[in-house]
Amino acid sequence: ETPRHEVMSKAAKAKKAPSGNSKPSKPQKKGCTFKSFLPLLFILAAAIFVPNHAANLVLRGFFKLTTARYHVVPPTNQKASAAFHAFETLMSGINGLMPPPTNVQELRKVAEGFAVLNPLDVNLQPVEVPAKRGGLLGLWLDQTSKKNTSAPVILHLHGGGYSVGSADSYIGTIAGIGTQAKANVFVSEYRLIPENSLDEAIEDVYEAYQWIVNTQKRNPKDIVLMGDSAGGGMVLFLLLELSKRKEAMPAGGILLSPAATVNWNKEEIATDFLLTEHTWKVLREKLKDVGDKLNIAHQPSSAFEGFPPIYTTVGVDEELVGGCELLHSKLLEANVNSTLEIVPDMPHVWTLLYDWFPEAQESVKKCVDFMKCHTGNQK
Repeated sequence: ETPRHEVMSKAAKAKKAPSGNSKPSKPQKKGCTFKSFLPLLFILAAAIFVPNHAANLVLRGFFKLTTARYHVVPPTNQKASAAFHAFETLMSGINGLMPPPTNVQELRKVAEGFAVLNPLDVNLQPVEVPAKRGGLLGLWLDQTSKKNTSAPVILHLHGGGYSVGSADSYIGTIAGIGTQAKANVFVSEYRLIPENSLDEAIEDVYEAYQWIVNTQKRNPKDIVLMGDSAGGGMVLFLLLELSKRKEAMPAGGILLSPAATVNWNKEEIATDFLLTEHTWKVLREKLKDVGDKLNIAHQPSSAFEGFPPIYTTVGVDEELVGGCELLHSKLLEANVNSTLEIVPDMPHVWTLLYDWFPEAQESVKKCVDFMKCHTGNQK
């Protein structure tokens, strides 16, 4: 088994606790700035008005040009790979061109639009699984032999502040992780807040888990739950539900920048090019009255007893890092095999951007290694 421990790089520790006696830094040599790419902004503008597949190609063309330029002339204050900074520039351009969302309906449209950044796979053909209540339960991808019922399964619960997101906008990205893990994939829908309650959302993801176990005849020990942001919170709520019902636990849980605790009344938080100020304002307005119910790390340590191994990764500058640390400590108190990795210089849920820059690729590799360690898929 993976030992219970916390992984935190020296760079992350240093960044998180800067010295109060540090001297002012010297002026740095000016490199590439966003303004130097203004002539290429028309590429981004064009991408907004063309179909998703073509837009993806256009954006990747801009990205490759920017990456090549950063290899020649590094950006000012370079802190990561050239590809990372090229993607950061790309997102800055997109965020600057798109009108900021002012309500949850607009935010949902923006979130669906970002599916254009998913890996290109024209052969992706997921199966729609209907929910008992009607509508869509989720999307299923059998990426291994249909006769191989021992192949691992990723049950992914999407992020979006419990109010945004869909299986359709995530399936392309999670499929790629499943391919690397030699696993089948189920991306679950769940009813969104504020139109629906948290209990209804938990009911939906519980049904998704039961569908994998009962309909697909999969052993819970071959299932790994994975969730990003609010989806990480949903993973924990599902595990609590399974514990309450005294049902078999999955092999493990992977939490990507999980919303373990969030102060939904806070007017300003640490933001980045993925979790923007405008996104936070919309989510805060909708969730500030129900936010306490969503703060799962405030549960007593005893609530987590019996949980499977949990791997959590979060950026050191993220607003959510404190909640991840609290969750990690409570999992350890509950004798859960918990690993927390705090990474410097990465934005919210960067792992899902593995198709763009190497830091995300490395994060996916760690997730896959965790899956192989805790399921029967040791190869």
